Amino acid sequence: AQNLIVNGGFESFLEFPNASGQLHFVSDWGHGGGASAVPDFYHEGGTGAGDLPQTPLAKVNAFKGKAIAGFVAYSDPPNAKHEYLTGRLAEPLKPGQRYRMSFAITSGRVHEWVDAGVGVSGLGVSMGFGVPDQLEAEKLDLEAQFEIHEALYDRNWRRFTFVFEANQPFTHFTF
Repeated sequence: AQNLIVNGGFESFLEFPNASGQLHFVSDWGHGGGASAVPDFYHEGGTGAGDLPQTPLAKVNAFKGKAIAGFVAYSDPPNAKHEYLTGRLAEPLKPGQRYRMSFAITSGRVHEWVDAGVGVSGLGVSMGFGVPDQLEAEKLDLEAQFEIHEALYDRNWRRFTFVFEANQPFTHFTF
């Protein structure tokens, strides 16, 4: 097995976060939107609203290491806000070759005494050639190689793995 995801644990960064929306501190990760659709970077060494385990929205421990990225996966339709995370592969995929991709996701824990939260479905992974061009917080029209159809709400980390055959020499992926 080979790990082709560059900085998959968000451990290479320019500085510790001190607020939400500071994904730009993380090396080799991006997003497609303007200032209104910026994912989050949280780290155990962060301060203020950029630290772990208590983020502004939920209590979350890192899956592995000391850092995570977060994004808005749901918002109200009248003012829908779509956030995306884009990562880079260490080398282009080889067309015709099969690959296995794994990732973990959690909703975190809102409060110790509350087991409820907002479930989301339709989360997916799309392979591509760079950071997609998103207008502000508009929805991107991307073809997903993998999609989670079930409603997902889990206060613990949940690992997803999927297998796909590359049909192009993709260099990036977008959640």
